[in-house]
Amino acid sequence: MVGLVIGLSRMALEFAHPTPRCGVPDRRPSLVKDLHYLHFATLLFLLTAVVVAGISLLTKPPTESQVKFVTWWTLRAEEPLPPKHSNPKSRPEDGFSSTENDDLPESLPQSCFGSGKTCTPCIMKAGTPPGKPPGDKTESRFWARICCANALLLICVNVFFYAYFA
Repeated sequence: MVGLVIGLSRMALEFAHPTPRCGVPDRRPSLVKDLHYLHFATLLFLLTAVVVAGISLLTKPPTESQVKFVTWWTLRAEEPLPPKHSNPKSRPEDGFSSTENDDLPESLPQSCFGSGKTCTPCIMKAGTPPGKPPGDKTESRFWARICCANALLLICVNVFFYAYFA
């Protein structure tokens, strides 16, 4: 938010004080007149990095449950599946079983795909595909690979645009 406010302030100054025509004295503020916008972007990046690092160091670290499946280091975290009830009437409709300790977060089932043991939390599907039991919310390998291929494609497109327009 700090970077956004400062960047928008600089942009507002650029629009409020356009570059004068030839032969007209330049009376713009020195922040606009003397500091090139790419140099300003570098300074804004450094300022934002300092603010992010400062806030990170001044606040308490998040709990393990808050960062589970959010960082690269916690993607491989194994979480046990909930135990199954022997009585089908006591089992909730979504396939999860409830325990006596409801203060703990519910665990998500996982699907493992690829050559490694990379596990991702499952996404609830709107309908159950044929051949899968009701309540099975595992990802198919096909869609997991499609998502990974799309992510790589978007990264390549972003790197291209960054290199082309920089």
